[in-house]
Amino acid sequence: MGLFNSRSFFLCTFVIGQLVGLFYYLCFFSDNSYLPSPFLYDKENTFMDFFNTMYWAINGGAYSIWHSIYPPLNFIFLTIINTLSFNDLNSNGGFDLRDKSFFTIYYLFFLYLASPYFILKSMNWIDFSKKKKQILYFSFLISTPMLFVLERGNLIILSLFFLPLLFQPSMYLQILAVAVLINIKPYFALLLILFLVKNKPNSFFMCAALTGLIFVITGVIYDENFIMVFGNIFDFSQIKNQISIMDLLAMPSCISVFLNVFKHPQFINSGYLSIVESLGIDSIIQIIFVSTLSLTVFVILKCSKYLKESHFLTLLIVLITNLSVSVGGYSLIFYLVIIPIFFELKYKKIYTVFLLLLFLPLDIITLASYNIGVQRPFLFGSNVNVVWTEGLGSFLKPIINIMILLTLNIEIFLQQIKLKPITTN
Repeated sequence: MGLFNSRSFFLCTFVIGQLVGLFYYLCFFSDNSYLPSPFLYDKENTFMDFFNTMYWAINGGAYSIWHSIYPPLNFIFLTIINTLSFNDLNSNGGFDLRDKSFFTIYYLFFLYLASPYFILKSMNWIDFSKKKKQILYFSFLISTPMLFVLERGNLIILSLFFLPLLFQPSMYLQILAVAVLINIKPYFALLLILFLVKNKPNSFFMCAALTGLIFVITGVIYDENFIMVFGNIFDFSQIKNQISIMDLLAMPSCISVFLNVFKHPQFINSGYLSIVESLGIDSIIQIIFVSTLSLTVFVILKCSKYLKESHFLTLLIVLITNLSVSVGGYSLIFYLVIIPIFFELKYKKIYTVFLLLLFLPLDIITLASYNIGVQRPFLFGSNVNVVWTEGLGSFLKPIINIMILLTLNIEIFLQQIKLKPITTN
């Protein structure tokens, strides 16, 4: 009965929350001609993660000129999409490509519409009725993290087609999923830990070999400079101060974003740094962040043999979303895959509250605003005055996210003494 109540409460509140959020976004756009927080402040850049990457996919030079951190598999995928779209190959940059090939956006919308279907057809959601899945499908589509990914056209949406495969009983599907995911976003390499801690060395080496094979083959096909991606990733991790505070706070998932904000020249020049330092806020955040990640490493090393694979995978996925600012708020869409796993755990009521706070449109509540002047929003097509806002959601979600990770670690640690080691799923 408790499980049923947790699911029903989550389902009802989740659906209502997403409807309220959608209604707010539509009303705001109708009144202001641009999307509010947490959508990025540069309203001219709609879909540009997709079109900028596609431009370099068809013109080359992504690693040597654009200094991309995308593995080559992404560029191969976009080259195929571009070919199917019959685009003009003489575009002068990503913006020009977007303007000349609007039909290509339909492929992005297809990925957006199809990904929740794949999620809800996975093993994790098998206990939910067809009617509930239909309701959840629409709710997933209008959830803020999914709309955020769509608005940017970020290729992280591709991960939703492979993350569900991690929970399939087939070892070969798991290996394929991890290999492809790493070639979409390198931070998914953390998933390789699954094969090591579950004493599956053959699976680990097979997955590592397949990952490398995909990387080399797609790299050779796309760009001879593909090996430069490693240096680009390192350089990207060093330039966070060049990213505006508005971008950092758009929809963060990691609590370390606040540390980056405190070190940012814009914040230092604002005069608020002395207040932060006098209250010790930066030190408190640093301690919480480092302590939680350290506890996670300890739990992985000492307690993982007591866990079902699905629970361990959930821990790894939550860890990935908390890794750093570089992972980005896009990673919150990963939770759509693992939500049902939380209902299996002892502290499911706590997780239910956390998950709802993570997905509710809390940015409706504005904490700060700043007039950034005239822009030409792509979705509107004319010049308008834009006011940047910082919502409650962008402030709370990184905190909620690390609380989920901390709670998972505590539950696993407290329960491992009572459980016998689990060697199979």
